[in-house]
Amino acid sequence: MSTSHRRRQPQQQQRVLPCSPQTTALLLALAAALRTVSGVPLSDWHDGIATNYGGAQDGMNPYDPSFGTKDGACGYGVLKKESYPFWSVAALSLSNSFSVAGPAKACGECFEIKCMDVGGPFAGRCSKDKNQRSVTVTVTDTCPECGTDHIDMQALTFNKIAPMEVGRINIQYRRTECTPPEPLDVDINHNFGAGAWLRIVVSKAAGYGSIRLVQIKGADSDWMGMTNKYGAAWEVPVTPKLPWDFRIVSDDGQEVTALGLINSAGKVGDVPTGVQFALKGMSAPTVSGSSGSSGSSSSPSSQSPGSSSGGSPSPSGGKGKCPCNDQSPDTTYSCSQQKMYGKCDSSWMSVVSDSYPNAFCAKTCGRCPASCSS
Repeated sequence: MSTSHRRRQPQQQQRVLPCSPQTTALLLALAAALRTVSGVPLSDWHDGIATNYGGAQDGMNPYDPSFGTKDGACGYGVLKKESYPFWSVAALSLSNSFSVAGPAKACGECFEIKCMDVGGPFAGRCSKDKNQRSVTVTVTDTCPECGTDHIDMQALTFNKIAPMEVGRINIQYRRTECTPPEPLDVDINHNFGAGAWLRIVVSKAAGYGSIRLVQIKGADSDWMGMTNKYGAAWEVPVTPKLPWDFRIVSDDGQEVTALGLINSAGKVGDVPTGVQFALKGMSAPTVSGSSGSSGSSSSPSSQSPGSSSGGSPSPSGGKGKCPCNDQSPDTTYSCSQQKMYGKCDSSWMSVVSDSYPNAFCAKTCGRCPASCSS
């Protein structure tokens, strides 16, 4: 499979196209919905320029998936506007220092981008609102035609800091921590079972964002290294016996382990791992993240939680045990935050083990047996 990715040539100038009031209002509304939070800075500021893709200059509707939100070189596939990173994405030059340093050509890394209105060849093009000149993006694509410090941004995200019609702007950018509000995600692209080829794509990594190492372990094997074929895609030519555990290591050396993540051949799609890397200054425990593929609500060792957002109490005499306390699946988000995000009914939150007999966040999510005292 070819991993090359053809992109349009970034244009030197863009023609200003008139927008109707309704279109302008819609653009502003969606731009406001592209919510990302800047994490702790991980580098110094760099000077550069930014362009945008997927808009009128490409003959496209900016609300339709294209390039880095559709078939970007990182391998994330079609991204949903309503899910992290909310289309706040960009492509880096292959010669960019962060892309060269790797791993994975900076796929998954996050950058804060500031529009610079003074000096440089494109002065005076930033948003008139001085409080709307900075945005955080996740790298989902490469831009082979871009210069070293040239970043190509999704049009709606570019529109947050400067009108997309201006085409090019002066910027400063720096690497920051990524802050996804959910666990690490594994997208199973190809899965033919034990003894066959497997490809997965790892996404939504907190902290440094990019992945340095992925290993797989089966029922009949020790840990085996997977190969980073391109972007965020990892492969192994011959898989061990099911079920499979995965050990994932981030760019800064943090390690998390998802146990029993894949338990059957043919299972494809997104699988929430139930684990996440800690943000700067925090520690991330190794916890079980067994779950089914996207759309599944059960796991091999658990019973599904209740249907309400807060879960339902386990019946007296059920599998739950006392005392019943909260244990968050990671140290980045508390159980109260997990409930606020509507994660209590997620399959990865219902994982039961000897260490967590009532699953994660049992007390907050209402999964404690009735026999347990409050």
